[in-house]
Amino acid sequence: MKTPFLILFLLALALPMAAQNQPVGVRGNAALTNSLTVSTAPCKVYSVLGYNSSVTGTNYIQIFQTSAGATNGATPTFSFPVPQAGYYSLDLGLNGVDLDACVVKVSTNAATLGLAPAAVSIQVLKKN
Repeated sequence: MKTPFLILFLLALALPMAAQNQPVGVRGNAALTNSLTVSTAPCKVYSVLGYNSSVTGTNYIQIFQTSAGATNGATPTFSFPVPQAGYYSLDLGLNGVDLDACVVKVSTNAATLGLAPAAVSIQVLKKN
């Protein structure tokens, strides 16, 4: 009678590992932009990274939980500064962040969206 229990126990251990092997996609490219629609459906975002080519002022990467493009003055879900003429990376942890939808924008200020020039590359590691 120990064999069925052992098989069930091993299956219970294997299921979480199988879930970890689900495909993870990358959205974005090296093109300079100020906006990227990552997903119009629920998704999990693990990281945002890229390059800021701007040499004037501070830009902010802002993540919005929306399927439509955010407009000027909108309040982001997350906002973080990016260095001038440098690489940036935001790691959202091993478990990522669950969002109903995701649009990433580049802003001229931290608190609300002030659309910046198309001078930043954006790549997002995500899973739908």
